Amino acid sequence: VLTLPGDADVAATDFTLIAGNAGDGLLGNGGNGGGISGSSIFSGRVFVAGNGGTGTNGGNGGSAIGNGLGVRDTWNGDVLVIAGDGGDGAKRGGNGGGIISFLAEIPSYVALAGGALTYQAGDGGDAVTGSGGSGGSVTDSSPSSDLNSLAEAVSVMAGHGGNGGTGGAGGSIINFINAPTVGDVPTAFELIAGNGGKGIKGKGGAGGSISSSGISGSGVDPLFSNFGRIVAGVGGDSSGGDGGKGGDISGIKATAQSSPIALAAGAGGFGLKKGGQGGAVMNTSANASAILDNKVLVIAGEGGDAYASLPFNHVDPLNPVLSPLDLIMSYGGANGVGGNGGNISSFTQPVSVDARVDLVAGNGGSTVNYGTSFDDKVGVGKGGSITGITITGHIGNPDPDAVIKAYNNVLGDYRSDISMAEFVESKLRNTAPGDTLTDLDGLVGIVVG
Repeated sequence: VLTLPGDADVAATDFTLIAGNAGDGLLGNGGNGGGISGSSIFSGRVFVAGNGGTGTNGGNGGSAIGNGLGVRDTWNGDVLVIAGDGGDGAKRGGNGGGIISFLAEIPSYVALAGGALTYQAGDGGDAVTGSGGSGGSVTDSSPSSDLNSLAEAVSVMAGHGGNGGTGGAGGSIINFINAPTVGDVPTAFELIAGNGGKGIKGKGGAGGSISSSGISGSGVDPLFSNFGRIVAGVGGDSSGGDGGKGGDISGIKATAQSSPIALAAGAGGFGLKKGGQGGAVMNTSANASAILDNKVLVIAGEGGDAYASLPFNHVDPLNPVLSPLDLIMSYGGANGVGGNGGNISSFTQPVSVDARVDLVAGNGGSTVNYGTSFDDKVGVGKGGSITGITITGHIGNPDPDAVIKAYNNVLGDYRSDISMAEFVESKLRNTAPGDTLTDLDGLVGIVVG
């Protein structure tokens, strides 16, 4: 029990709760990081759970867990919650801590609106031989629907999966709904799920998904980014197994009132024998302001490439005689299969008749080391489809002088200089402060995989 002096101004006092990091194990397991749970803190501003320790098996990161009583876990104009990272382990990485059923009430400052909200779940730990730890998720942790005056940036980020013999799954964002109770809305906003970890012999970890969530905001914050972003996790690569599946986006309702908005499902990971399936965008609604050339960009994940190949004559594919070089250039004991590209289905852009919408389904993954025009059967992944779309505004830019440009044509040379997955990672996930999204980045209308 924390007791303040009788004359203390509790409302003007910010409290910070920091749980302890776990110890490392020299020959044994790492300890679990300390968690934060069962609290109700008036003016609690910062909550930090502890990291797991390293060891034979890495310890789990601590979680921030709500009290479960329907009573606020904190009351403050600014809230920062960070869960602990999982520890690295020889046999297994620890799981990242989650943010679970955490309820924050966000009051207005005196004569001002409320501030910012940041939730960061923990990353999974790496493993030498076994599974990487799973990234922590943000689950059922919407701000209070009774008192929510958020008017600055909202950032919700799940944890990445750890690397290992098998990659750990990326963390997801589930049921995060920001419903303001005053006229103010957040400036910028981002919902970012965790990437899957890389696998050595086993599968790459699945990318985290974003589901059953809703948010709106101006989308403008020069210290953050000048467009709204909702990005699912990429599937992890695997050098000896299958690539991980890309994360999905489903059941989302989002609006950027004064800026563009981008939604991107996760790409499938590369694999030896099979590429991961690209993530889908499903049952989702997104809208952007019609002013200042603002747009809605929706991207489904591309399928992962596969690298395995049986021996074949690289000079004359119809000749069964193999050279030593042909034998060296084959590996994996099979012909690989590329992952299928993700679909966009049941997507709605409502209300704004002047908003501009670009929809890009996922390309299928390639079989990098085999495949000729003489093959009866190919293993490349299928391209994604676009179905059940309702658009109130425009597909692409109706200006007859607008120039079509692929989003992965970054050099302006009319070629695909990078993959769409690389565009998403550099432009949408790792956005530079103050960056925005315009037709100079891309303009395509509808592109199926």
